[in-house]
Amino acid sequence: MKVEIGELQRLLSEVRRAQSSLDHGVQLFGGGRTAMPRRISVGNGGPFPVAEIPVGNRNPFGNTAAGKTLVSTHASTYGSGEQALGAFARTVDADGERLELAILLYRTMDADNAENLLAQNRNGLRVLSTHLTVDSDGHEQDQVGQINTLIDLAGGPDQGNTLVNGDFNTNRDRDYPGAHAIDGFTAQGFDPDAGRIADGQGGTSASNLPIDYVMPRGVATSDAERWDRDFSDHDGQRADVTLPAW
Repeated sequence: MKVEIGELQRLLSEVRRAQSSLDHGVQLFGGGRTAMPRRISVGNGGPFPVAEIPVGNRNPFGNTAAGKTLVSTHASTYGSGEQALGAFARTVDADGERLELAILLYRTMDADNAENLLAQNRNGLRVLSTHLTVDSDGHEQDQVGQINTLIDLAGGPDQGNTLVNGDFNTNRDRDYPGAHAIDGFTAQGFDPDAGRIADGQGGTSASNLPIDYVMPRGVATSDAERWDRDFSDHDGQRADVTLPAW
């Protein structure tokens, strides 16, 4: 069996392009769930000033019984469509992750062995969780050693679908030995930035630094969401994981 890596890379580019379009569609669809305006403007600013008329909480479909039924139906249908579109976007993302894993395997071994490994690992998922030492007070190299040990445990692409997550106690945005060591996960097919939370509040640590990670390989993860801390000094990170279907 001969595999054209260039063709796979072109296919991966198309999948990622489709994923980007779907992600944009999900955002637009979610943005369509807007409340009725509280006030509307009347007039053109001519001889009379523009008037602001309060709208209140009126039903956009009217205040009849049928209108109230339409509100309920619209909310249910809209929610189902939003969930379906999001699930489809994650499925396309999973296909892209699977293609990236396949390309890594085809680059490092013959096609038959790569095919066998892909088939064997198709429905599996290994999960590794960790809590590393801090990267200060002379413990920088201790942390680097722990990260390298974790990279060895996670293994290369031949280990298939894997999710690495936990408190690494180092921020990749800083010039620190541990932060650079995390780049070793990238060489093994992981995405160290998959767990970043884009809510404007910074990271999930007590000081709002991004030192907690969710790193997938071979599987898709939804955009990470913040899980507010209770008795912990960290917020949690919550993400859906989607396995590819092939």
